[in-house]
Amino acid sequence: MDGKRVPLEGASKGKDNVARTPVGQVEPFVTEGPSYSTVTGSTGRRPWTLLLLASALVALAIVKPWAGAADQSIVPSPSAARVTGLRPAAPMPTMAPTPAELARPYCPGTLLWMMHSFQRRGDDLYDVWTVTEPVAAAAANPATIAYTPIYATRLMAFGYCAPEIAELRPRPSDMPRIWRVGEDGEALRLMTVSSMEPDLRPDFGALLAPQPSTAPPVGAETGWPAGRYLIKVGDAVLGAEVVLVRFSR
Repeated sequence: MDGKRVPLEGASKGKDNVARTPVGQVEPFVTEGPSYSTVTGSTGRRPWTLLLLASALVALAIVKPWAGAADQSIVPSPSAARVTGLRPAAPMPTMAPTPAELARPYCPGTLLWMMHSFQRRGDDLYDVWTVTEPVAAAAANPATIAYTPIYATRLMAFGYCAPEIAELRPRPSDMPRIWRVGEDGEALRLMTVSSMEPDLRPDFGALLAPQPSTAPPVGAETGWPAGRYLIKVGDAVLGAEVVLVRFSR
């Protein structure tokens, strides 16, 4: 399958999703006011006069208008934040993306090994994935191994995507290597490569570009020359044959 070089859906980068209380939101609260009692009994004025006098004395004892500022203890009311809606939001922990999530934009999860190439076809750039079948390193023979063809006007990088089944994947510490197969089908030359996708861990996949011995001119595209190559990662060996062609629009 192939397509324009755009990240696959579902790739997620870990974003900071923090729940915040909207500024200005007022949460309901209840303020308890003074309670009132109904007094029954005599209809005379004296009980009411005594009651009012006692209430005034109690109020003066509580308020103490003669007290100075040194006698006051001012503390913020816990209800003030509810009225203003300016309570600080508690930060939520930021979860780092997993290696599988980092690999998802570059490797569509399948149960099979895939040959992954980043290439130019005419004026457009594409990512192309092709099903491939690795062989065990102990049984790999450059002269008889099956080579998966990669057709491109220019091949900037190629590599692999490992299966989703953990038992079939290489180990995270298994670094991939690429050899170029000689025209006689036997001689091998180890290639110097660089990763185009550093977020890809080797147990999920790799996309490797050739590292030229001399710096290319500014703005020039580097690419893999035509020929046959072997990719070894862990105990798996995959064959790729680069075929440079011109595509008509």
